Amino acid sequence: MRLSHPLIAAAFAIAVLGALPALAQGTKGEAPPPPAPPAAPAPALLPWLENYEEAAKLAKEKNQLILTDLFSDKCGWCKKLEQDTFPAPEVQEVLKNFVLLKLNTGKAEFAKELLKKAGTTAVPATVITDADWNLVRFISGYMDSGPYAEKVRKGLTAHQEFTALLPKVKDGTADYETTYNFLKACDELSRKAEIQAHGEKALAAVKGEHHADIAFFLSKTYEPGTPEFVKYKDLTLQLDPDNRFGHLDDFIMGDAIRIVYASKSKEETSANLDKAIVILEARLGQAAPAVNKEKGQAMYFMLYKLCNGKKDQAKAKEMLKKGVEFGPDTTLGKHMAKILGQLGG
Repeated sequence: MRLSHPLIAAAFAIAVLGALPALAQGTKGEAPPPPAPPAAPAPALLPWLENYEEAAKLAKEKNQLILTDLFSDKCGWCKKLEQDTFPAPEVQEVLKNFVLLKLNTGKAEFAKELLKKAGTTAVPATVITDADWNLVRFISGYMDSGPYAEKVRKGLTAHQEFTALLPKVKDGTADYETTYNFLKACDELSRKAEIQAHGEKALAAVKGEHHADIAFFLSKTYEPGTPEFVKYKDLTLQLDPDNRFGHLDDFIMGDAIRIVYASKSKEETSANLDKAIVILEARLGQAAPAVNKEKGQAMYFMLYKLCNGKKDQAKAKEMLKKGVEFGPDTTLGKHMAKILGQLGG
């Protein structure tokens, strides 16, 4: 809410200047103040390459990863990502760690190969690879600058951690803490093979404080409903009965997402959106074990998107408000507050 009307503010300023001419004009005989220095020019945006062979060569020379923006000419969200997200200072700051490449999926054949590698056909898509085009991270769709920068930064940090710790894990010199950090990086990068290869060994070691996380990482490498998934899901919940790490909430959110993605028609989508909303609201209404704060905020954001999909704007705004209350200073909280403001909430 604005604290004052512009006309009231202007009238107040005129009254003050009229009553205090010495402040408005300076003391008689006093030299006028020097002019304000010119505003600093806006920093130049980072350049993007358009040739994938050139990008690979430069990435090898600089020992950097390649971040590729895959777009199409008719994609509105692609243009919004380019115009609003990429120029933001926090995004530019993290992008300077990469060789940047733009590929039009309607013109560059190699762009289609990268989409296939990422397991998607939709744009916009951000694909992070090494110089040999091995997939490091995939970011789907449009994101505001804050969440986008955080997603890219987490992927970069996880890749650096993975690269640094892999030799110790491979030669068997990694201790429990090092192995956990390695598996955590693998989880961030969706490296299922490495998690399966080394996660069981870590669980077989002396029981440590990270066992619930490790069991959770293992569960995510298997298809839901398979014996392996059920085994590690049950183990995760046994190791974290008070939901201290929020894994119960992770599993519930996963159930809600799968219900929606299982839809095969418009009518089924509408019914499944309702089912997912019921699942999440039921969890948020439970008293024990307590909902993890971070995961609770994520659930409210999911509810906003589900309600938005149902075209229920009133309820979507309500979910945003509740999500912001969970943590207004988190990246997601700020993102939700920004959306709420755009919706007039």
